[in-house]
Amino acid sequence: MASFAVRKGMNTHPRLTVFYNRACPVCRVEISHYIKMVAQHHITTLTFTDLAEHPNALSRYSLRADQATRRLYAETAGEALMSGIDSFIAIWERLPWYRGLAMVVRLPFLRHVAALVYDYIAVPILAWLNRRREAKVNASA
Repeated sequence: MASFAVRKGMNTHPRLTVFYNRACPVCRVEISHYIKMVAQHHITTLTFTDLAEHPNALSRYSLRADQATRRLYAETAGEALMSGIDSFIAIWERLPWYRGLAMVVRLPFLRHVAALVYDYIAVPILAWLNRRREAKVNASA
């Protein structure tokens, strides 16, 4: 889990804990980019939990480890769990250069389209790539 000191005036959102699958190469690259931005800009409103290291981190929401690693999840203190595009929007709201993207994607029509793309295109493709990668690893072992 990563947490960093805040720069004055940057911390206007409640803390967000992001749950991601580091075993997924695409997810790892994306989240690594966000973690670097958090460190560079001293943002304390974002922490990251790798579900490969903490497979039961979302069990309080009745999510099994294999279910949790299929999507991006985020949780704010005192609020319910969010997933998919809502998680990305919550991350982007806390990052410089991404706040504008969060505002645009949050618009009702675009949010709906982005959610459909994430749910029906990105997630299935990433799941297929992950299964393929795991099959190669298992075949060479």
